[in-house]
Amino acid sequence: MIVKAKKANFNFYYAPHAIYLFQDASLSDWSLFDIGLFAQSLMLAAHAKGLGTVPQAFATDYAGEVKEVLGIPSSKRLILGLSVGYPDLESPINGYRTERAEVAEICRWLE
Repeated sequence: MIVKAKKANFNFYYAPHAIYLFQDASLSDWSLFDIGLFAQSLMLAAHAKGLGTVPQAFATDYAGEVKEVLGIPSSKRLILGLSVGYPDLESPINGYRTERAEVAEICRWLE
């Protein structure tokens, strides 16, 4: 199932739309935090409207091609691609869950 899911990246998980997030290349690495917050807010807003999103970092492997096709200047850096569409909740892939660490393994609460 993992291999099939990875291959679906190249078809945008069969979503009808894609969003690409760019930032000016002159900005510091700290601005990645800001665009990450923006991406999360965008994904939550889409979800509130019944849309599904899939963040796709693999798109950055093809930044040159994406910028060329979209006419994006070289002064911009591709940070993330997002597939966007209405999810097929009946599809078996949407029931797949990866293993997760327990919260106690990755977080320490201080009182």
